Amino acid sequence: IEVMPYTSTDYSVVVTDACGFTATASSLVSVQYQPLQVSVDDKVVCNGDEALLESVVSGGLGNIAYLWDGGAETSSTYTFSPTATTTVLLQVTDSCGISETTDATVTVDELEASFTFKLIKHSTVQFTNTTVGGTDFYWDFGDGLTSLRESPLHEYEQEGDYTVSFYVTNGNGCQASAEDTVTVYPPLHV
Repeated sequence: IEVMPYTSTDYSVVVTDACGFTATASSLVSVQYQPLQVSVDDKVVCNGDEALLESVVSGGLGNIAYLWDGGAETSSTYTFSPTATTTVLLQVTDSCGISETTDATVTVDELEASFTFKLIKHSTVQFTNTTVGGTDFYWDFGDGLTSLRESPLHEYEQEGDYTVSFYVTNGNGCQASAEDTVTVYPPLHV
C-alpha cells in the first residue's frame, strides 16, 4: 500500500495469517506539509491610477504558480488600470497540485470637483464647494489671490472676467479640479 497524505495521519495495519490469527500495528506518519493559504488585500485607487495587488502565500510545497484573473499575470503581483470598481481573482497552485483561490476588490475612487458661486455685491463673490467627499481645498481666484477654505468669500479689486480654478483632495489622496469664469461688475452709481 502506498499513501501520500498532506497532513499527519495515523495508519493501522491488521494482518491475518493462514491460521486466522491477527496482529495489529499502528504508526503515525508525520507530514511537514503546511496547508496552502493565499490572501490579497482589497485596494482603493484614484480614477486613472494603476492598481498594484500583492499576494501573500504561506504553506504549500515547492514552487508556487500564480494565475491572476484568467491568466493575466503569472507572478505574485498584478498591476492593471481599472476603469471601474472590479473584483480580481487569484489562484495559486503548489508543486503537489494543491490549489487555493482568493479575490480582491479594487474600488475606483471617482472624485469629481464642483462648486457654485454667487455675486454678493458688485465685487464680492461667495464660492460654495459642492464636491462630495473632499477634505482639502485650494482656490485660485484668477486675480493672484488664493484660499484654502472650503467655501470662501472673496472680494475682487477690479471689474472684469476671472477664471477661478478649484482643486480638491479627498481622504484617499485622490485629486480633482474644476474651473469657471466669474464676472465682476463695476459699482453702480445712482
